[in-house]
Amino acid sequence: MTHTAWSSDELAAEWIDEKDRMDSMLAPFGKRLLAAAQLGSGAAVLDVGCGTGSTTLAAWKRVAPTGTVTGVDIAAVMLATAQRRLDRQDPPSRVRLICADAGTHPFQQGSFDVVLSRFGVGHFADPRAAFDNLRSALRPDGRLVFTEWADRASNEWMTLVEDVARRVLGPLPGHHRPDHHRQFSTATRLRSTLEEAGFDPAVTAVRDRVPVGDSVSDVINWFRTLPDAKFLNHVGPDQSNRYLNTLAEELALRSDDRGVQLGATAWLVEARPTRLRRNG
Repeated sequence: MTHTAWSSDELAAEWIDEKDRMDSMLAPFGKRLLAAAQLGSGAAVLDVGCGTGSTTLAAWKRVAPTGTVTGVDIAAVMLATAQRRLDRQDPPSRVRLICADAGTHPFQQGSFDVVLSRFGVGHFADPRAAFDNLRSALRPDGRLVFTEWADRASNEWMTLVEDVARRVLGPLPGHHRPDHHRQFSTATRLRSTLEEAGFDPAVTAVRDRVPVGDSVSDVINWFRTLPDAKFLNHVGPDQSNRYLNTLAEELALRSDDRGVQLGATAWLVEARPTRLRRNG
């Protein structure tokens, strides 16, 4: 599924309300991210866009008991949920959370062995400057490892709702999803941005299927709570029912005994600094 015309508050609320579903959706790519990060006991890790803390806790399990993990996110309400997760850890972990924009926050220079991010760098206002800032936070032999969505056309979970809407209802005036990930739509563009920020990157396309729900009815019920479904308020009941029935048929074609799964493509990036941060 995807999101249209949402606010940051709506996005945060959805993540908090559906954090288990969201974590399940991202799990196929999150597992690859953590495997590529090769975290070991004692490492100092920065988790960018940590959200409700799933990746932060997974990283902590790999660097405990002597390592550290710093989670950073711009959404205070999501960090509050992450903190509640951390508070349930026993014994207390060496994890801290920062409410800040990771692209501009003045991290202590050379303080992390690994900077990682599970779909947290796609919203940077200035990606080159943000990656430059993250490079300064890495030790000279440190590594940046992240996963980020590729172009929308290769991500069925982003496009299915709108594709069905166009087919059943025709063009929907005012129905537009800001594509925050367009800056990373091609490997060439992503690689160039990282190189300009002082990294030597390896970019790999990873294709998988993301589980969006246990059943068609589960997914339809979830969809109707999302900002994506607001356009149904502006069509008649017959059109709305026809749309939902067609969407259900499409979801059924993508279902098996594991639930409903939609196609997804992401970049898996591993990068090392190639130069020290420039003065000034």
